[in-house]
Amino acid sequence: MAQSTFKTVIARNGYRFDDLATQIWLPKNATFHTIYESEILIVKTVDPISALISKAVKAKEKNRGLIKQALTKLGDELAGGIELNGGDLGYFGYVKGKEKNKDSAR
Repeated sequence: MAQSTFKTVIARNGYRFDDLATQIWLPKNATFHTIYESEILIVKTVDPISALISKAVKAKEKNRGLIKQALTKLGDELAGGIELNGGDLGYFGYVKGKEKNKDSAR
């Protein structure tokens, strides 16, 4: 019952279940928001910045386009998290603190 409730809750909130969810790495300072709570189940989502940091650090090849686009929008806020967690900003063509990064998302 908990698994079917879980899948219903995440779908209703615009998310989808990832079969590899148990293998996901998240930064230590990730924050979570509760989207559902009952006596037997609590469903939380991770903050978007932490999700992007995870993709940039652990799956950079697969997510290069996404991370470049996110860096254009979020700038040093995201870059700092990537750098703090051992990610390679150079791989995404991003230089921390440089305004020109806004033009390099393409």
